Amino acid sequence: MFTGHRGCGKSTELKRIQNQWEKQYHVIYLEVNEETDINDARYTDLYLIVIKQVEFELRKLGLKFDPQLLKNFESWFKDITKETEETVERSVSIEGEATLKPEAPFIAKLMVKLLAQIKGSDKQKTTIRQTLEKDLSRLKADIGILFEF
Repeated sequence: MFTGHRGCGKSTELKRIQNQWEKQYHVIYLEVNEETDINDARYTDLYLIVIKQVEFELRKLGLKFDPQLLKNFESWFKDITKETEETVERSVSIEGEATLKPEAPFIAKLMVKLLAQIKGSDKQKTTIRQTLEKDLSRLKADIGILFEF
């Protein structure tokens, strides 16, 4: 984690590290402050942001998560959030979200919906965070498995 006053070179240093690592890895640079209120961010928010960005980058590269692992992960999310393909489709505006296309998988659309709700409504933010925190160890474990692709 980098901290410091405005203009001290945090972003410059991160970009330098990114340029160095891009020689061997595909680097995903996240601007968390664009996704959530950094003064009111929780670790559950960060998990959602990472899932969203990794899925988007994979789709951009023409790659996908392992289908069975993704199905298990999506099933857990559907179960714990009580969301379905239909409820997510109704509430996510494809035109309003640049990272989505009609063929985007459920997990991408769900992440967009949950992050928008966290950013927009205090009541929904609290509900989503509490829901995810109920089974946080499973969320962390599944993310780890999903990212081992």
